[in-house]
Amino acid sequence: MSLREQVTKSDFIQAMKSKDKLTKSVLVDIKGGIKNKEIELGKELSDVEVVAVITKCLKVTNELIEGYVNANYTEQADAEKLKLH
Repeated sequence: MSLREQVTKSDFIQAMKSKDKLTKSVLVDIKGGIKNKEIELGKELSDVEVVAVITKCLKVTNELIEGYVNANYTEQADAEKLKLH
């Protein structure tokens, strides 16, 4: 099973069945990033490309946290921080 299939199918289904909202939220973000990159490239992503998308999602989350902290939105910053752990 490729990393893409694991993230977009297996892990997502498991998170939904266990009603794990945090994991589901993170996987939705990653699935969206994967889908956008696939549309951009016009092909299914390799494992290396999926890792690059996940890395980009982490970077975006860190940037969101920084923005929320700078704007004194502590609740939103804390919610985004949970996604990283």
